[in-house]
Amino acid sequence: AGFGGAGLYNWQADFIVRRCIFRNNESDNAAAMYNDGRDGNSAFVIDSCLFEGNSALDFGGSALYNFRTLYAIENCRFLNN
Repeated sequence: AGFGGAGLYNWQADFIVRRCIFRNNESDNAAAMYNDGRDGNSAFVIDSCLFEGNSALDFGGSALYNFRTLYAIENCRFLNN
């Protein structure tokens, strides 16, 4: 992917992600998941997911990038990102 979020790109949305695998994604920023709650009212939950082998080529987190979001990460595994 280009700028970010090869696995999931979120722009100011509320959501729940459960039992997903984000593996071997590559992007400039936030290879697996990019979350932008620019207006400060975005909220989400990530539950029982695997983030493995994701690579950011430029800046930001290789697995996750969160900007002005409210979130909970529960029961997830992060391996070799």
